[in-house]
Amino acid sequence: MPDKKLLLFPEPQECEIKPGYAVLVEGRVLRCSIVLAQDASAMERTAAEIIQNAVCEKAGVVPPICASAPGADTLPIWVGEIARRVLRDEAFEFTNRAKTAGLNTTSAEAYALEVAPTGVALRGVGGAGTFYAAQTLAQMISCQNNDVVVPISSIRDWPMMNERGLYVESKWGQDLMTLEDWKDAIDQLASLKMNLLGIGVYGCWRMQYDLRPTEFLLLPLEKYPDLHTRKTLDYYSARKNAWQSLTYLPAMYEDDFFGEVVAYGRSRNVKVRPHFNSLGHNTLIPRLYPEVSSKDAYGQPRGYGFCLSNPATFKLMEEILGDIVDRYLAPYGVDDFHLGLDEVWPITGLYDFHPQQRIEPWCECVACRQADQNKLFLEYVLHLASALKARGIRHITMWHDQLDRMGLLDESFVQMLEERGLKDNLILNWWRYAVTPFETTKPELGLRRRVSPLGGYWLWSPYRNYLVNIESMGGLGIAESAEGIEAYSLYDDAFDNHQRLLADCGWNYNSVGSLDEWKEKYARYVFGCEWEKGLKAMKDFDEVSALGTTLLSFVQRMDAYPYTYVNPDRAYPRSYPQEALNALLNDEQGAERLQAVIDASERARQAFGELAEKRIPRGDLAAQMEVEAWRVEGLAKVFDNLVKAKEAYDQASQASDDEAMRAAVAKARDHIAEAIAVHYRVTLACERTKADYLQPTILRNWSTVLPFLEETLAALERCLDGAPLPVIDWTGH
Repeated sequence: MPDKKLLLFPEPQECEIKPGYAVLVEGRVLRCSIVLAQDASAMERTAAEIIQNAVCEKAGVVPPICASAPGADTLPIWVGEIARRVLRDEAFEFTNRAKTAGLNTTSAEAYALEVAPTGVALRGVGGAGTFYAAQTLAQMISCQNNDVVVPISSIRDWPMMNERGLYVESKWGQDLMTLEDWKDAIDQLASLKMNLLGIGVYGCWRMQYDLRPTEFLLLPLEKYPDLHTRKTLDYYSARKNAWQSLTYLPAMYEDDFFGEVVAYGRSRNVKVRPHFNSLGHNTLIPRLYPEVSSKDAYGQPRGYGFCLSNPATFKLMEEILGDIVDRYLAPYGVDDFHLGLDEVWPITGLYDFHPQQRIEPWCECVACRQADQNKLFLEYVLHLASALKARGIRHITMWHDQLDRMGLLDESFVQMLEERGLKDNLILNWWRYAVTPFETTKPELGLRRRVSPLGGYWLWSPYRNYLVNIESMGGLGIAESAEGIEAYSLYDDAFDNHQRLLADCGWNYNSVGSLDEWKEKYARYVFGCEWEKGLKAMKDFDEVSALGTTLLSFVQRMDAYPYTYVNPDRAYPRSYPQEALNALLNDEQGAERLQAVIDASERARQAFGELAEKRIPRGDLAAQMEVEAWRVEGLAKVFDNLVKAKEAYDQASQASDDEAMRAAVAKARDHIAEAIAVHYRVTLACERTKADYLQPTILRNWSTVLPFLEETLAALERCLDGAPLPVIDWTGH
């Protein structure tokens, strides 16, 4: 077990810390130089730059990168193959270690790192290993007094899982990420030795806003230029003290930079691959191309799902997938593609003229009705996979759930894959976002598998902590020899803890220990010597945000997001905040739970805020935690004031004289005014802290309550000016 004080993410497999330090910068005097071979690979040069930047960040001086020999009178940092002369060959004998652990013995990501008083040497089995050795060294560089140093140490390291990373869904916020935002995300993943970034480029959901389906397409398609999804987001800005309206196409679509993201990922050992869904999560294509849409029993296109008996469906999908491969993957040597194919089930909320109508994804044309649905689905999967393989794609991923739901994950499916020559190409991503993992991912079938926990999602809503899901799914993946761990996610710095736990689980699961131990490690990383106070704040926040806790679902029921979905038993659009307030008032424990949420989130928010202002190692992450606690606290306080305002309003309705009525109305008015003030403070905190690409979607969701508050305040003030007591629909009835 590595020395916890080093706080490395992920922790190395073998790490021996020895007394003393190698001094890289003494005072302001540079004492080191970085040495590369003249014919060093691009990855080795990138590794050298990682070390160079790490020293510069600590000391403000830049060590030179030298060819073949170190600078005069400097401590050499030997990087890559040139370090072979310094490192003993036995440093790379990982075979016995890896065999004992049941791991891949030829991983190019394995590396050795030696730090001595007279020099540093690091080298990987391959270029990726050298790059990861540099990432480890960068984390080890620290300031001691006025010097920049590295502890004397010896490290031998390799990954437990071959693929480790995030799948970033095609959803709000991510569609506003610029090329630089994506590069920053790749740099973060690379620093954590994660080598996979899936990006959702096409996915659709039922209507939630503006009586339109929620559709995302992030890539322009040359043969289908009319496929695009323009969005409008309306939200309140505290900085501008005004409502804003943003209409846009996704940044990646408009500037067509997905290929640049793929290329940048390759330079950082991060494979970037697209996720293009269909069948389920598929409305844009069948809506604009009704000939391939699934049909109802009368032959009318539904605008959801595909007709799987129509050759035009296969032609269209082959052209789309081929276009993506040819333009964005093949030029950069990427041979990985995610087909999605999850949640092929009926939905409501497709048609604005009848939101409650239940729409099937499966076609009911004559040909489809006469065919076996399972066979149609399997043929579609195998056809697309074969088409991708024919274009050079060797790793073809799909979600496991639909195959499992249809009872198709058996030996006959394996036989079909073998007959088509696809068994070695298809990868099933087994996903579950619960406290406990699956019983099994069916390793006995001999199929390639990755486990997919939740890596941070619903960023527009109050924070949800899924660390327990990552740890449990990671453990299952290791126990059943899954080849990778790929978390379903969106990208937000507030989920840094999820990314770091994911990195530890995928690289060295044994180092995690208990989740409580890992949280202490993370608290030490973020808060330094203030870690105990930070850990206490994290635990307070867990009470209202962690999966499996009693208050999490209570908080989410107050949030606007669940009420954007169609409920078959309610009119649509739904009434918010009235529907949420009604649920709160009918909860026998509502008042007690509401106060518990306020108390826990306020304690956490105050502590995170105090820590963010101190000289702690990661004040930026403390600030992210502060604003997330603010969002929970603010939501609870808004509803606390709504409850009290309604109580005062009810008193006014029952008052026996005008004076008593006016006093009660004034009390209700004050509570609504306080709710608006709380709303303003939370809005401002979000605008100060959250990334630019996240703010519109976060504030759109948070602003949903504001019209009701402002209209209610105006009505109560008119009453105080002499108008009759207004009729206010507090509960949406």
